[in-house]
Amino acid sequence: MWPAISSKSGAIDMFLNKKAAFYLNQSYWLDKPIVHIVPHWNFGGLEGKEIFVPVYTNCDELELFLNGKSLGRKQIEKYSWGEWKVPYNSGELLCVGYKDGKKVCEDKRVTTGAPARLKLTPLNEFKANGRDIALFTCECVNENGNVVPDAAEFVTFSVSTEDDAVSAVNEEFVKAQVGDKPYIVGTGSDNTDHANIKNSSRQMYMGKITVAVKPAKEQKTLILTAHSNNLGYTKITVESE
Repeated sequence: MWPAISSKSGAIDMFLNKKAAFYLNQSYWLDKPIVHIVPHWNFGGLEGKEIFVPVYTNCDELELFLNGKSLGRKQIEKYSWGEWKVPYNSGELLCVGYKDGKKVCEDKRVTTGAPARLKLTPLNEFKANGRDIALFTCECVNENGNVVPDAAEFVTFSVSTEDDAVSAVNEEFVKAQVGDKPYIVGTGSDNTDHANIKNSSRQMYMGKITVAVKPAKEQKTLILTAHSNNLGYTKITVESE
């Protein structure tokens, strides 16, 4: 439904980000113990208001803690999940999973505060064969390196083989098609964002942007740079196989 450009259902969105259903599916199919708290814990301004907290799991008991205080231990039926309504207070939300009375796994969400810098992470291995695409995630992290899940920075990307960045738009994009230079294939974040997928600039959705880069043929080193007005520059250097 407008303004969405694709279905909101499914386990992974069109930009390869895992959605809540991804972890729900894991709780159904995996034998390895799993606990996954669905919401983040950045709700500044809602102090004291109840936040609905579902937790996906394949454990038979869950216990939720807020800043070290237990909010209750619950029996969980198979193929079900835990639910709490938690009056918001910043800090650490922790959920512990138990099987046969023994702690087997945990998950937590931490109030991060404001973002301090950008972070780039490679998502795949690639070969500089003129066909492979290199994928990256751009996120915001706070001063302690924790991902800020509600960040909404507007970020511009560029790619190069050395320190000399190549723009991914207009005439440089056309030149890159012949394979002599790397270029940005596209960026994506929110499925309600109607900006051209080929744009090298994008606003984050839930703290993330996915970036697709086409390395030049036989290019061994790829340098991706990200920049936002608030957080400055960061770059990552990766080597092809």
